[in-house]
Amino acid sequence: MAGKAAAPGTAVLLVTANVGSLFDDPENLQKNWLREFYQVVHTHRPHFLALHCQEFGGKNYEASMSHVDKFVRELLSGDAMKEYNRARVYLDENYESQEHFTALGSFYFLHESLKNISQFDFKAKKYKKVTGKEIYSDTLESTPMLEKEKFPQDYFPECKWSRKGFIRTRWCLADCAFDLVNIHLFHDASNLVAWETSPSVYSGIRHKALGYVLDRIIDQRFEKASYFVFGDFNFRLDSKSVVENKCHKKGSGSGRRQNCHGTCGACGAPVSMGGAEQGAWPAAGRLLQSRDFLFLLSEKREDTALGVSGREGGVSGAGPTTHGRDTCGCR
Repeated sequence: MAGKAAAPGTAVLLVTANVGSLFDDPENLQKNWLREFYQVVHTHRPHFLALHCQEFGGKNYEASMSHVDKFVRELLSGDAMKEYNRARVYLDENYESQEHFTALGSFYFLHESLKNISQFDFKAKKYKKVTGKEIYSDTLESTPMLEKEKFPQDYFPECKWSRKGFIRTRWCLADCAFDLVNIHLFHDASNLVAWETSPSVYSGIRHKALGYVLDRIIDQRFEKASYFVFGDFNFRLDSKSVVENKCHKKGSGSGRRQNCHGTCGACGAPVSMGGAEQGAWPAAGRLLQSRDFLFLLSEKREDTALGVSGREGGVSGAGPTTHGRDTCGCR
C-alpha cells in the first residue's frame, strides 16, 4: 500500500508492506516485489520516501539473514534508487530477544535535491542533519533516533512469542515536523473464536494496541507533531456478520459435509472439495452450507478462514481444495 502527500515543491511517498513471504522464495518473490516497488517510485518520483516493512526476514529470521542483507543492499545501491543519496534504515534483527523482537524494518530515502530535512533525536530532544546512508539493527532500543516498543505480553496472552509492536521516527521537512510510525497489530489467533462475536474479541485487542501507540505519540514527553501511522493493521472481515448474512439470504442448509466440484478460484484448475470421508475438512472446522455459498471456518490460522462461491459451478477459495486427490498447491 502506498500513499502520497505533497507540500509545495516537495513530494512525499509513504509505503507499507508485510514482506514475510519474500524471504521464503527470494529468487522469485523478491525480484518481482522490488520491480513493482521501483515502478511505484519511478511513477511518483518522491523527494522523501518512507518504506515500512513488517515480518521483515520472514518466519525464520536466523535462516534468512543472508537474504535480508541482499535485500537491504539492493534497496540502498540499486540503479533505481541512485538519486537518493541519503538513507536511514532501522531493522529489528535481535530475534534472540523475544521480549523485544518485533521483526519491523523502516527505510527512509532522501532525494539528492531535498535540502531542508532533519531527523529528531529522542534522547537529545533536538533535530539533526541527515547525511550519508546508515543502517541500524540489533538492539534498536538504544538508538536515540527512534522509539521502538513491543506490545505488552498481556495484550495478547494467546500468542506467547508474538512479534507485534511499533517503531516511531520524527522528521522535519521545511519547518514541518511529523512522526512516521511503523506498526504491526495482532492477528486473529483462531478463526472459530473470531466468528463467535461481532466485533470479534481480536478486534478489541487490535483497538487496545492501537490506542497504546496513539497514547505514546501524543503524551507529554515531546512537543506534539503531526503523525502518520502506516503498517500492517491485520484488518479482518467481520466473519460472523458475513456468514450469517449470506446464509440468511440464501437459506441455511442442513450443514452436512458433502462433495462440491468446480474450479479453483486462484488458478482455475478443476477442484473437488471433499467431505469428511476424504479427510478434507479439519476436525476443528465448522462448515455452513447454503444453496450457492460454502463456508469453512477452521481453527488454524493458515487454513482459509472463509470461502465463498457466488459463481455457478465454481468454488472460490473455500478451505482445503484438491486437484483430484492432491491438495491444491496454488495458494
